[in-house]
Amino acid sequence: KKENLVATANGTLTISPVLAKSALEEVMSADKEVAPKNVVLLPIVSTNVKEKNVAAMAFSMTGAQLGAEEGTVAGDVKIIKVLADGKGAQFGYASSAAGYQDETFTLKDANDKTLALTDKVVKTSDYKLIIFVADGGKFDLDKTPGSVVDPIAVATNAAKPAPTPHSSSSGCNAGFAGLLLLAAVPFIYRRKR
Repeated sequence: KKENLVATANGTLTISPVLAKSALEEVMSADKEVAPKNVVLLPIVSTNVKEKNVAAMAFSMTGAQLGAEEGTVAGDVKIIKVLADGKGAQFGYASSAAGYQDETFTLKDANDKTLALTDKVVKTSDYKLIIFVADGGKFDLDKTPGSVVDPIAVATNAAKPAPTPHSSSSGCNAGFAGLLLLAAVPFIYRRKR
């Protein structure tokens, strides 16, 4: 729907922040581990893939564009899928090629090494965010065979401080109202078939 799309200054389309908020709130209510401090709306991308295969869509981003702060690890980065009905779902993390399948994502560093969930994401470093979506699957909004359309948001949890002998955590987070919702980031998108 047109009202669900927003054109950015560089001419790309993203989902509307209102729709992204709705999708993210649903994911947050279903999974208490999703408590983002930053949200980045990625441009809506479309790619062609052999019918019924899984498309791998790669975004070149810096750690800052991923919402990293001091102490952020790969496990803090959550990828939220905005579904056609405005609901949200979460991609699972794949820390090895064996896990690259529909509804998963991975992060690779500048040397093309896949990050483990505990590996740091540094603001000034370059990364590849790779999203896997099956043609005709639940996360594919384009029901045309051989074509995948994917509106997603990167939701990054606040980094957990290193434990100190006298520190304590209240376990409280600011919820969606405390989020910094960022505009679409410049990126390099590569299609894989």
